[in-house]
Amino acid sequence: MSTRTEPGLLDALALLAQATDEVLVDTARDTHLAVVDRIHRLLDRQLGSTSVVTGRSHRLIAGSVYAGVGVSLSAVTAGLDLAARSGAGPLLETSPRSEFVRSAVNGLIGDRIERERPRLAITMAPRAAGRDVPLTSEGLASTYADASGRVVVFLHGLCENENYWRRGASRRGTTYATELAARGWTPVMLRANTGLAVRSNGVTLAALLEKLVEQWPTDVTRLALVGHSMGDSSSGPRRRCRGSGPGATGSVTSSRSARPTWGLRSPAASSAAAAGSVGSRRWRVSAGSWTSGPRESTT
Repeated sequence: MSTRTEPGLLDALALLAQATDEVLVDTARDTHLAVVDRIHRLLDRQLGSTSVVTGRSHRLIAGSVYAGVGVSLSAVTAGLDLAARSGAGPLLETSPRSEFVRSAVNGLIGDRIERERPRLAITMAPRAAGRDVPLTSEGLASTYADASGRVVVFLHGLCENENYWRRGASRRGTTYATELAARGWTPVMLRANTGLAVRSNGVTLAALLEKLVEQWPTDVTRLALVGHSMGDSSSGPRRRCRGSGPGATGSVTSSRSARPTWGLRSPAASSAAAAGSVGSRRWRVSAGSWTSGPRESTT
């Protein structure tokens, strides 16, 4: 019997069956029995023992029905889990929609997913061509064949994934990663489990960046972080770039061997300007109490 580590469709169906049991069935049972108790408390005063017997019978029958449904769903969950572990069924991430489902579920209950269903849990990693990029010299060299010494790492927000950085590209005609690449930066798109604690993701991110720099195909001279929403919080440092609109919040930091990068702004802005724009978004640079403009341009 073969096994696989990638999440399959049956893993997702098993989670759905478990959630149906724990959320829908339990909620319906508790609500139903609460209403029964309230009604019979009123009837007991008027009808006496007749109402009491009827109410207890109602609770017994209803409780048995809900218990039977719960046992059935538990059996379905166990069967789907067993089939998923054997490698049966198609892989889960076969389309942008299925990638979104996995990212959204991890964003909502990622800590529990990591404990109970590790195949469905997202591990923070660079992504390219729909796959995790190994943090080895060979893996990075083959993925980033034209790697430069200036690396910009993108980290998405809650319930998102690396594909969100391409939203609106058809309307604007470009993306942040594309424009930064044109200016000599090498974009690295991360995917993370945003349902974990921010502190936990921050520790994981720090370790990942250290290894990324160590294994990068060439010497890293600058390392910049761009985070959206929770991705900014996970980045940790307090030297930031802020802009208006979704996806327009970033942090700037440096790794152990990288030179600090200040003033990560729109790649379309001139080096002398204090703010720039990409499409309809504008950036403002801040570092601590200093907000008048960038000390060092990324251009």
